[in-house]
This record gives sequence, structure tokens and C-alpha cells, in this order.
Amino acid sequence: MSWNSIKYELLENGIALITLNRPDFLNALDDGMREDFKNLTPLLAKENVKAVVFTGAGKAFCAGGDISHFEKKWNADNFTKQSRVVSDFYDFLEDLPKPVFAAMNGVATGAGLQLAMACDVRVIATEAKAGFREHQLNLIPSHGGTYRLVKLLGLSKAKHFYLSQRLASSNELLRMGFVSHAVENKSLLEFVLNWAKTLVTRAPMATGEAIKLLNSMTCTDRDSALEREYKSQTKMLLSKDHKEGVRAFREKRKPFFKGE
Repeated sequence: MSWNSIKYELLENGIALITLNRPDFLNALDDGMREDFKNLTPLLAKENVKAVVFTGAGKAFCAGGDISHFEKKWNADNFTKQSRVVSDFYDFLEDLPKPVFAAMNGVATGAGLQLAMACDVRVIATEAKAGFREHQLNLIPSHGGTYRLVKLLGLSKAKHFYLSQRLASSNELLRMGFVSHAVENKSLLEFVLNWAKTLVTRAPMATGEAIKLLNSMTCTDRDSALEREYKSQTKMLLSKDHKEGVRAFREKRKPFFKGE
């Protein structure tokens, strides 16, 4: 498959490495990237993809939407239709029962920041910054940006981040809990890929089920959460991979999971 504005690689261990590839434009999201996102969806859903890593070419992760997109003559229906392409892809990533990483190698704003928020784990380069600049175009954070920001940080920290006077540094993002690690740029991708490699050796059913449960726990009560856990655990208990895990423990060897 040919790509417009990304580079797609499926590594040997089942890790899909996706590089936003418009370095001369700080990897700003254009119509080509929107089309790429639509085409990525069925690929990332395949069983041979075990984990997903996003990063950016050049000095940016993603600087948001390309300014030319906002210079078009839009009506409300057409703009919403275009926006839903990106929003639907971000929702897909958040719901994907596989580990999804954002290796934030440089500045992340607008739709780029929302992409990072749709990932399970965010790791940032020490020199990188991130924040909100939509207000400079009289726009708001979209594609689930306000929802995910509050979900990730809580209301108080979310407002503090959004209302900041400048882009946040990697240390500030680490302190507020927006990213899990800050790593030197030269080591960033290796760090994230090594992390992903350890996760693809885990039981994929259990990892995916736990990701789905964790995503649901911010909007449920305790009793409903426990009921969901019981149903999920029963499903795991009856799986072939559970039996393989028990056998491997008894036989003092590493388990070989098949996702069954």
C-alpha cells in the first residue's frame, strides 16, 4: 500500500511503527494524512499487529492541522464530516485492545496532541514541548481533546494545562502525569520500541482485555466495575492461553501464547 503523509513499517515482532512523515511542515495533519488514518484502521486491527508506536519525522511529533485546511470555504456539515475522519481514528486507537505508544520526538500541538492522548502510553523527548494553540485560530481542542484531557489529568490539572501561557516542557508534562517518561531524543524510539517488545510477549488476550477495562473505569461505579472484571476474568480462565500459562509455570518455562 502506498501512503501519502505517513511511513508504515511492521517490524518482525509484530510492532507497527507509524511515522508521521511531513517533516518540512512539522508533520501537520493534511488531507493525505486523513486518508492514511482511514487506511491504517484495518491494518492495525489485524492479528499480526501486536503493538503500535507513533512518532514523527524530523524535529516535530505533529504540530496540529495544516493551516491550509482552515483556509477552505467550509460549511458546518462538511467540516464535521472531515473532522470525524480524524476523531473516529483516534477513538479507534483508544479502543484498540493492543498497547499503543506515542513517541513524542518533538513539538505536539492541536491534532498532534490529541493523537498522543488517544494512545495508551506517552513518552516524550527531553527537548520536546506540547500544549494548546488552537485559540490562536479561535478554535477549541477537538477530536476528543477536551474529553481525554480531563480523563487523563482530572479537571483541575486539565484546566491548568490548557490555560497555560506557553507550551509545557517535558519535565512539566512528566510532573503533571501527561507523559510517563522523558527520554533523550537520540534514545527515544529505542526506549519505546524496547518497551513495546516486552509487551508483545505477554498474553495478548489478557493485555487487550485489561486495556479495555482500564479505559472503562473512569466512567463506572464500583459494583459495575467488579461485574465487568468477573466477566472478563471468566473469559480468560476458560481460554487456551490461561491453560498454557499454568502449564508453563509448572514446567518452569516461558509460556507461548497464541491469543486463544
